[in-house]
Amino acid sequence: MTLSSILDNSSHLHNEIINFVDNRPVLIVGSSKDISHIKIDFPVVVRINSSRRWGDCDIWFNNYCNGLQEHYNSSGSGEEKYIIRGNGDREGSNMLRNYPPEWHNKTLFWHPAHWETMVEEIEIPRPLTGTIATYWFHKYTNSDIFLLNFDFYRTVKTHTIRGIKQPAPCHTPELDENWIASLDRIQSVQT
Repeated sequence: MTLSSILDNSSHLHNEIINFVDNRPVLIVGSSKDISHIKIDFPVVVRINSSRRWGDCDIWFNNYCNGLQEHYNSSGSGEEKYIIRGNGDREGSNMLRNYPPEWHNKTLFWHPAHWETMVEEIEIPRPLTGTIATYWFHKYTNSDIFLLNFDFYRTVKTHTIRGIKQPAPCHTPELDENWIASLDRIQSVQT
């Protein structure tokens, strides 16, 4: 299956996801620290990247392209209704690389053209995954958006699967933080 055919096949999920959210409040859970001890009760729970391994969610917003085993290691219970897969690198080929085929039927592969539009709109060349997820829900819904566990790399991040300390060398997190702060309908939630 080619990239364009998979993108076409997943496009129907765009409206399906928006209809599911139905402008209810959305909680986007960051992945910079383990918060498995926190009970989350929210209308729509979105987990980004490897935070999914710490609990259930309605939508998994996944923006990394590591090996197949790392996807399974972060798979949580697998009870999410949808996966939004957005990666504009290499014109979208990274969205499919090492991505488990059995997840394709509930995965919206966000078209690379939308990635390019986002980068132009927010003026951040390599936004963080939490920024991308915030952009997506702010653009396509009228929901109030709550951000949990977003620290914008104020502390050195520990890679949640490999256990390696890592900064964000290719990102400029202060740009992400400033852009998110400029939006309406956004609140940070402290743990």
